[in-house]
Amino acid sequence: MYYNIEKEFKKNSYYKKDLVFVLILLLSYIMLAIIIGSLLNSVWYSYGLIPLIIPVQYTYIYHITKKNFNFPVKYWDLKRNVQIYMNERKSRDTKLLIKVCEKNGINSRPKVLEAIRHYQVLVPRNIIGSGMFLSLIAVIISVVAFSFNENNVISSERFQLIMALFLLATILYALFKFTINQITSSFGRKALYRKMEDILSLIYFQSLIK
Repeated sequence: MYYNIEKEFKKNSYYKKDLVFVLILLLSYIMLAIIIGSLLNSVWYSYGLIPLIIPVQYTYIYHITKKNFNFPVKYWDLKRNVQIYMNERKSRDTKLLIKVCEKNGINSRPKVLEAIRHYQVLVPRNIIGSGMFLSLIAVIISVVAFSFNENNVISSERFQLIMALFLLATILYALFKFTINQITSSFGRKALYRKMEDILSLIYFQSLIK
């Protein structure tokens, strides 16, 4: 029963639509970065595309809010638009989960409470740390240490190389976290369990299924 609920909810959830956009955005950035870096013969020019990622994603949120959610919005009202988008997305997913639950026999508050307890058992409580990023920093520090010459001075070429490596590692880590967080929020099983528990709790406390 729970498997069918999860499958149907995940298939039609609004988070899935966000995932498609995120993947297109990531692939577009990688392709443009490679093209620009090759044409200009320098990876530094590719970094100029990084600041465009957030405005592009916000523009996506703005158009979805304006067209699909039918809200009168202004482009520069960032905080309000993002809040409307998040609230409306959760509202629609809540309505979707109500229909899915009722279709699969969870049609009363006691059954909703039973479903909540089911996902509370499955939701992991451990907190993932930032070990990967710290490892990257440790590697870069090691490179810096071995880059000193016998006079404990770093040459200009080595310094530029080190800065390029540091910036590249930081950007790759940020893109990795950004992409993985978006993907797991749509398809990750642990994130799905958290989402199910959260929405089911909302349904239970607001008596949306009586």
